[in-house]
Amino acid sequence: MGEKGEQTLSFNYAFIPAGTSVTRDGEKLYARDDSNGSSLSFPYGRTFVLDVGNHLGDGVIDHHQPGTEAECVASIVAKDPDKWIGQHLRPLNQYWLVTHRSPDFDAVSSVFLVEKYIRSGSFPEFVTKLGNYALKVDSGKMKLDKKRIVQPFSLMLAISETVRGNASISFEDKDLEILKCGFRLFDAMWTALSNGRSIDQVDWEGRSEFHEHTFLLKQDAAIYSDDITKRSKTHRLRLSPSRSAEVATIDCLVTRFPQSILWKYWARGDTERSPRHKGFVVTVAFLPSENTRAVISVDPTSGLSLKGLGLYLDYLEMKKLLKDNSLKLLAGNSRKGFHRENPWYDGRSSMHNFTIIDVPRGGSLLSEREIMEAVLKTDVWSSAFCDQDFENVSTEEIVDFFDERT
Repeated sequence: MGEKGEQTLSFNYAFIPAGTSVTRDGEKLYARDDSNGSSLSFPYGRTFVLDVGNHLGDGVIDHHQPGTEAECVASIVAKDPDKWIGQHLRPLNQYWLVTHRSPDFDAVSSVFLVEKYIRSGSFPEFVTKLGNYALKVDSGKMKLDKKRIVQPFSLMLAISETVRGNASISFEDKDLEILKCGFRLFDAMWTALSNGRSIDQVDWEGRSEFHEHTFLLKQDAAIYSDDITKRSKTHRLRLSPSRSAEVATIDCLVTRFPQSILWKYWARGDTERSPRHKGFVVTVAFLPSENTRAVISVDPTSGLSLKGLGLYLDYLEMKKLLKDNSLKLLAGNSRKGFHRENPWYDGRSSMHNFTIIDVPRGGSLLSEREIMEAVLKTDVWSSAFCDQDFENVSTEEIVDFFDERT
């Protein structure tokens, strides 16, 4: 990432848990992990916290905030670097760039862009194309071309998989290695754009520096086939398009511990093995975790919504917490825009528009069976508060609503 005159600058990288809150107090940024009470401090003006922090401003850019929910961090930085970086930047020789653990495409791209900006002081016009590409990946709208599976978004997934599986890299060093390997990918994208080429015009499969990752991607279709035959079940769901009374019948794929890197992408385009031959519009992945980890999503290009499911799952979660006398997990301040501090995430941001659902931080107490039973009860959750803004729905209202229907 060399630029003229930048030799005196150095960068440190740090990785903090997703869900960590970062606030400014004077000349310090404090990162507090509410799950264990730990705290880290970083110097304001030479620290930028990206894709984590639950805050927007003071050098912290977490796009899950009002007004920027339709963006990703890379697209925010690309569109207005002076506002989000420049006005907080102190002219020093050493900087900290902080993102979340297990950095994904948006995390790596935003760290890459912020470092570029600090080194050069400005962006070329083409940088918005990189930001828009990152947004398409982060919003789940990227599609897999089966004839050209080796693309930057898939290479980033392969990079992460390769690093995670490399026993010679210590657990503590894996996030940094993902970042460094990702920088090589983004350098290649930057070079292509600076030469007037689009990202899609590059022969990514022919790039020797990504040979290992390309080889991994080439084996992935067979691994997805194994996921289907050995680790999956299929269901049919009846869902309504957003703000519509119509009901669509769609195929749902449920996979326990998917091994395929591109599992979600293959599934959405799988017109051969989906019962209705239109691809699996809804996917449910159960992932390895001490507590249950599930990610439920509907193809955001389908026009369909999972609105209400996240609330229903959190209703069941709260019932389980009360049954297990885990009252402390229900206490405390509510997360901004939600009914409690650590709920199921239901995709209520304008970017996700109720197309993705994830478990509370630390996982769910619900079993895989209980989660799937909830997913299939579309008649129970699809009508939940359909005419209300979920940000204004209280815990008591959620409990009363679902108590009456279950």
